[in-house]
Amino acid sequence: MWAVGSDSDIRVDYDLHGIRLATWAGREDVRQALDRRLARHRVNASVAPHLRLRFLSDMVDASVRDPDGAWRTVYEPVSGTVRHHPEADILSAQVSGVRMYADLRAGIGFIAGGKWGATQLYAAVHTLTTIVLMEALKRHARFALHAACLSRDGRAVLIAGASGAGKTTLALALALAGLDFLSDDLVFLQPRGNGPVRVLGFADAVGITTETQRLLPELGAGSDRAAEPGFPKRLHRMEDLVATRIVTAGEPFAVVFPDTTGSQRGRLEPLDPGDALLRLVPDVLLTDAARSRAHLAAIADLTGQVSCHRLVRCRDLHASARLVCSLL
Repeated sequence: MWAVGSDSDIRVDYDLHGIRLATWAGREDVRQALDRRLARHRVNASVAPHLRLRFLSDMVDASVRDPDGAWRTVYEPVSGTVRHHPEADILSAQVSGVRMYADLRAGIGFIAGGKWGATQLYAAVHTLTTIVLMEALKRHARFALHAACLSRDGRAVLIAGASGAGKTTLALALALAGLDFLSDDLVFLQPRGNGPVRVLGFADAVGITTETQRLLPELGAGSDRAAEPGFPKRLHRMEDLVATRIVTAGEPFAVVFPDTTGSQRGRLEPLDPGDALLRLVPDVLLTDAARSRAHLAAIADLTGQVSCHRLVRCRDLHASARLVCSLL
């Protein structure tokens, strides 16, 4: 028997490009952390949600039972593991002592934080919530891509690469250069039949490091405050950092992969679309077979319709941003 909330839990709803998410949490710190991420997507609870996500103190409260059959490991983060049950389409994970259990077919999920320390709060509201959202939206033909995204006049440039590649720092420099903001870390691709793939923004909280603040001292007040305990970066809403316009969608025009090494003079080098595809697919969770194939196809369509580049960054970050702007 699935339970989705209790009298002591507070419900908050969000709309992610037409996919409605209802959340329940009894803890104020969980609600605040969620709202810092998803405030721009908040809506009134007026329609039935596609996904119900409840935050618990203990997974025992969810009354869940693993189905029979084989599980398959689909992701192994540093401090945990993520498994998928192909027949039941259930996702199960444990990261930093936090457990997640999501019945993707039923559209119901639970995240249990146990002692709910700072590390557990981050794992629950960021790592595991993101995984659930990525997989839930995949089942509605919105396919996640690990990339920042900015645009000018509706034409979008994606900044892709592994964690630590400098996506957020470059995205902030591009926003300071006048581009509109869609996301600093995660977007969704929406196929449109025989038409080009569309990119959907996800204006999450922006994570600032000490190095980012050093490179961009013109960021808004408070960008240099200390990170919260258990959180790897200082989290801000974009509008508190840069006076930029936040938009929800765009037509992808270019994909840029920043090189972590710097040089005296930066440059953009063309990248073969096949090489770009190979760089983008590792973040796809191979869960449901048909939807995973559709996910890979959407990324292949993207790399086939845009120009792909490697950015050798100059030591002057704003000069690198001008190079990227020149693509638009």
